[in-house]
Amino acid sequence: MSFETTVRAFAAALDDPSAATPAMTRGRMGAPDARRFAVYRNNVAVGLIGALEARYPVSRRIAGEDLFRAMARAFVRAYRPRSPVMIAYGGEFPEFVAEYLAGGPGREDAREWDRHREEQSDAAIQEPSAALRSPGLLRHSPSGRTGVFRRPSARNDDGGSTHLVSCLVDVARLENAWVEAYHAEDARVAAVVDLAVLNPDALPGARIVFHPAARLLRFITPAASVWASAQDSDHRVTLTEGAGEDALITRPDCDVRVRVLPTLAHDFALQLREGATLIEAAAAMNDSAFDFGAHLVGLVESGAVASIIPGVTP
Repeated sequence: MSFETTVRAFAAALDDPSAATPAMTRGRMGAPDARRFAVYRNNVAVGLIGALEARYPVSRRIAGEDLFRAMARAFVRAYRPRSPVMIAYGGEFPEFVAEYLAGGPGREDAREWDRHREEQSDAAIQEPSAALRSPGLLRHSPSGRTGVFRRPSARNDDGGSTHLVSCLVDVARLENAWVEAYHAEDARVAAVVDLAVLNPDALPGARIVFHPAARLLRFITPAASVWASAQDSDHRVTLTEGAGEDALITRPDCDVRVRVLPTLAHDFALQLREGATLIEAAAAMNDSAFDFGAHLVGLVESGAVASIIPGVTP
């Protein structure tokens, strides 16, 4: 048996608890040692689950220990690392959580989720604080961001379970984006002076090059407020009810930051990210309340822009 075939067989046995113990795992008597291999298989799973717990700390607290570990175990069985670097593991977890819960968790998981849902329903549902509504910055270590209160609430007549599931998925998306921003490649960050030196005739047709760490997110729940409320605290996370939020994650000066976006800011930035010129992005807003100058300067000051490509002058 070739080395590659041997390694593949060993890896396949790690993924399948019902698989036969690989022949190369010999014990003292020279025969395959199923007990020792089972311990190793369990250690691999525990290590991967630990990587997910480190990447999604607030999601873990929302779901509760039992449910989170059940979802993590199912994820580990479905997704093996594609890289030996563990910081790259778990990016698919938010989508997996959404599918896992939408498809109906197992009986034991369902009981845990229902218990947690009842506890959250009994807890005070509070509006996001005024501080979180402001366009100020939030800072953290592995997680987050924040946004505008203008989308319909995910809470409905089922006692809040839809809201809880949606909020859990949104917070997981946020935490994943925070980690991506933290580990994104370095690049120069544009400054407002880069706008000031542009030829005025070249400004309308200018295009924005976003920083590799910049992340735009749109949530159907107030996920950023939930995430922010969980920082610097080990207490139970209180889920806030309210409209969805938009958020921008940036990393100026190697410091990951979360910015609450004003109304229309997400849409304007998204247009620019998709390749629109400044004038095209502004026209797409089609809203008399949209302040082109304020939104453009705010985007540059946030650290989301790497460079500005001048438009062609007449």
